[in-house]
Amino acid sequence: MKLPVLLLGFIALTTYGSPVTEFLSLQHEADISTINPCKDKELLSCIPTSVDFKKLGQDTIVLPGGLTLNQKKTFHEGKTSFAVYADDMENEAFFSYRNNRMMGKVSMSDNTMFFVEPCNNWEGCHVWKKISQDSFVDETHVVSPHEDKLSEVELRKIEELRNKGKNDNTATAEFTMMFYYTRDFAANTDDIELFMDTIIGDMNLGYENSDIPIRARLHCVEAAALDDLSESSDMLHAFDAYKPSPAAIRETADAAQLLANDFHNCGSGYTYTATGHSGHTLSVVKKSCSFGYHSSIHEVGHNFGCQHDKGTSTNSHYDYGYGWFIGPENLGGRGYRTAMAYTHDGHKNRVNYLSNPNVDYQGYPTGDAQSADNARVVTENRFLMAAFGDESQACNAV
Repeated sequence: MKLPVLLLGFIALTTYGSPVTEFLSLQHEADISTINPCKDKELLSCIPTSVDFKKLGQDTIVLPGGLTLNQKKTFHEGKTSFAVYADDMENEAFFSYRNNRMMGKVSMSDNTMFFVEPCNNWEGCHVWKKISQDSFVDETHVVSPHEDKLSEVELRKIEELRNKGKNDNTATAEFTMMFYYTRDFAANTDDIELFMDTIIGDMNLGYENSDIPIRARLHCVEAAALDDLSESSDMLHAFDAYKPSPAAIRETADAAQLLANDFHNCGSGYTYTATGHSGHTLSVVKKSCSFGYHSSIHEVGHNFGCQHDKGTSTNSHYDYGYGWFIGPENLGGRGYRTAMAYTHDGHKNRVNYLSNPNVDYQGYPTGDAQSADNARVVTENRFLMAAFGDESQACNAV
């Protein structure tokens, strides 16, 4: 039988009656009823696909529909590799991959987003999932209920580490993340460890973009005997009560984050907790928002002391600790804001940057020295965050 050939800016063959690109081979007619990552509530579509991993080493990739993106950056985090692709029309892809399994997202200039995620239904199984970025509802923050009662020795140690962060803006600090996930997250995710690695990669890319001398490292991943709640703030309180203390939740890591499959908004985190002594550096994030909307770096930003934009939040600790609207309204036809800023008319698109007046995006500064420098907040508090855990507890659960 002779198969039809279509020319759509790339060669599309036919497999099981569906188009195949050079990079992703979509299988439109495959049954998705038993594929866990296709069960997410907010999906516009979910199509099984295979991935040609050899294409990840090339300068360009072609995605479904004929979209061609150019490789901008590659890097590694442990055993996981990462690749960033983009074009001049504000379409961008971010992929993590190892052992012939790939996780990632493609952000489109028309405000749609696709995720690539592994599935366990057959060898090489992945899915190509479409969502609308309009489903991303901005995060909240919560004041920690744990009041620090500090000794003179503890106060001196905090002051010493904070001064170190203020006086040294070049030495790279490393902090560790303990990840948990709800039962609902597990029911919809077939490669949990790679998902968490992808979060770490997205966070570190954001720190690098923002010229912040800090790195996040994965400490451990553990299943939590918790179900999704409808509001992220309720989920955060449930997470806080999950074990006897914040230290028990962190399990010798510096911070802990719970991944839920679904709740109303994108996440919640306790504020200003990196500067205290309780180690109450906890946050919760919705699955699709974690690296899709940069909500993981956002919520950990609250732990550091960062706040939203000045029009929507008050920072009680840092006059300069706010997010920023980048450039004029509708810059590039879309409008941009840093990862801590709330959505705003003319600045809808969130980018993986924390506000920094010394870093530009699209030719405009991403912050203001007096009122929007969350990079400074993280830089000054980075050694405090890195000192909470000693990573002495071995990781033995996924």
